[in-house]
Amino acid sequence: MEKYNGTTPVETFITKFQKCSDYMGWSDLDKVIHLTNSLTGTADLLIDRSADVTFEQLVEKLRRRFGSEEQYDRFRSLLKLRKRKDGCKDVVCSPIFH
Repeated sequence: MEKYNGTTPVETFITKFQKCSDYMGWSDLDKVIHLTNSLTGTADLLIDRSADVTFEQLVEKLRRRFGSEEQYDRFRSLLKLRKRKDGCKDVVCSPIFH
C-alpha cells in the first residue's frame, strides 16, 4: 500500500485505498490499521494513537484537513477577512495578490 503525506490530492489516495481494501476484503478494523500505517508526515499528525477511531472518522479527518473543497472555503474566508481588514473592495488590491 502506498503512503500518504498530505502533499498530493487526498481524494486520489482515498479512492486507491478503498479499491485496494475492497479487493483484499479488509474489515473496518483492517482498514483503520492499514490506513493509519499508510500516513506519514503531516498526515500522520491526524492520528490520535490513544483514541479509538472508525475508518469513516479517519477518512473524514483526512478530507477536512487535506481536501480541496474545504481548503477552497477556508482560503476564500481568509481572503474576505483580509479584504475587510485592509479596507479593500477588490480582490486585486489585496496584499495577498501582490
